[in-house]
Amino acid sequence: MAAAAAFGCPLVGGDTVVGSSLMVTVAVIGDAPPAGAVLRSGARPGDTVFVTGPLGGPRAALHALRRGNGPDPGAVARLHRPVPRLAEGAAAAEAGVSAMIDLSDGLSSDLGHICTASRVGARLEAGALPVGPGASAEDALAGGDDYELCFTAADPARVVAAFAAAHLPPPVPIGVVTAVPGIVLVTPGGATWPLAPSGWEHQVD
Repeated sequence: MAAAAAFGCPLVGGDTVVGSSLMVTVAVIGDAPPAGAVLRSGARPGDTVFVTGPLGGPRAALHALRRGNGPDPGAVARLHRPVPRLAEGAAAAEAGVSAMIDLSDGLSSDLGHICTASRVGARLEAGALPVGPGASAEDALAGGDDYELCFTAADPARVVAAFAAAHLPPPVPIGVVTAVPGIVLVTPGGATWPLAPSGWEHQVD
């Protein structure tokens, strides 16, 4: 309710029944801007890949909690109370980004969705990844629950200008879209590794 109030998203309706387990189903209704929604399918070779903030902290916090260790306070706060990146999404759309997705399942998986929908690949620089407090590079690549945004853009300068105009921290460039399918990770030493999608997997029993 606090998040709904903070972001002007009223909670309406409801269907309460009795059952043996708790099940929550959510339907969100909204309007696309006049220029249209930013889809996953618009990335093109040569576009820059951006993320809006540090990655991996929630995954590291969850693992620490499960081990009985004390997680980083900022990371556990992001795990329990993620902040929707609505302002960042609006700034990215204003900058004319080509494709966008939220990082709920993990960077390697969610960027993979963009690549699949756009029929492209990506080349990521390991040294450019914004790794969150208490997290590792593996957490940043394979973690879920970050809820940052990942987007691609043909004009990086326009993106930076749009975020500055909105008084937002600049997004972090982490790589480039390629014509070759698949995601490749480039280490600081120059070695390249194929990056398989990993993170949260949606399964139906």
